Amino acid sequence: MTKVMNLQVVETDIEYVRILNDNFSSELFVFTCFRFENVEEFLTICSEGEISRSEIGRSFLLSKPVLDQFQQEVYSGPSQYVSADALVLEVDLQRLDAGKNIESILADVLFYGGLGNTDFQGSYDSALQLATSFCEKIFEGVYTQRNAYCLRTLSPWNTWFMAGPYTFSETVLLTVEKTKSIWLLAYSTSD
Repeated sequence: MTKVMNLQVVETDIEYVRILNDNFSSELFVFTCFRFENVEEFLTICSEGEISRSEIGRSFLLSKPVLDQFQQEVYSGPSQYVSADALVLEVDLQRLDAGKNIESILADVLFYGGLGNTDFQGSYDSALQLATSFCEKIFEGVYTQRNAYCLRTLSPWNTWFMAGPYTFSETVLLTVEKTKSIWLLAYSTSD
């Protein structure tokens, strides 16, 4: 049985988030900040820069607040797809590969969007600058090793991700110790 987590959806006014929301071409897109109301719950997931991949998959991704946010933002049909019982497989969350960094992943999402479709009119350098500013803001300049606080998966982790012709092809999680929050970015490259 999935543990109930006390998470609050945090509304933000950060330029990167605003521009990404305005320009991402696929409707299957969620970028949300969840703040933990209980510090102990956060510490079970992240402590001293170490992220528990199994705990974040089991307790956070399948928690009611996270699934409710997907239901609200994306899928307005029957709720049977949005279910903690609908876990496909063990969540394959990985740290970033050498040579990749959070900023470049976020810039790629803004610049390329889903299947090479985006309405973003700026250059890749401007997308990278927006992504870098976003990271500086959420991490508050504290972390020099930001990659240690990022996990991603390129596979669906809930059966509703595969409802109809759609698939969420990437999920990125940014864990911010200072604010006890997790940013979740999930998007589709399917039309």
